[in-house]
Amino acid sequence: MSIDLWVSIALAIPLAIVANLFTPLLQKWLDSRLERSKKAKIESKQIARKLQLEKLNKELIEVSKYHSDKNELNQLYLVSLIKIAMYGAIGAIYGSIFPFMGELSGWYGLGGLIGRTGAQVTAFAVSMLIFMTCSQTMRMHKKVRDFDEYEQSTKAIIAELEKENV
Repeated sequence: MSIDLWVSIALAIPLAIVANLFTPLLQKWLDSRLERSKKAKIESKQIARKLQLEKLNKELIEVSKYHSDKNELNQLYLVSLIKIAMYGAIGAIYGSIFPFMGELSGWYGLGGLIGRTGAQVTAFAVSMLIFMTCSQTMRMHKKVRDFDEYEQSTKAIIAELEKENV
């Protein structure tokens, strides 16, 4: 028998004892870490559900207000139109300033770059503002138009969230 075998046996026994001693500690540490992770996920889900419940209740009250008072709904439409007109006017003003800067600098160099980029960014930003305002107003219109269906489905979701002890 070679010396390698005896060295292996001599090292294997203490290593096995150390492994058996530390395995329960390592297992406890892994279990506690897993438990903390599960608790954190459950808490974050509960917080998200609570926020969803608050948002749904607030939205239901707002849609009910618009459904019951058509003047309020008309005010929403009017304010949306005014916002869209204002965004368009601001976009036209800033959208014309940047090309003017480009014309002054001859469209070459830093001034032209700022003019072209500024005009494109302005057009994009204003388009997004107008799009978001229109989509919000259209969603509210659909909810008010189909109020009975909206109310029924929203109340069902609210009841389910409340049932889950949110």
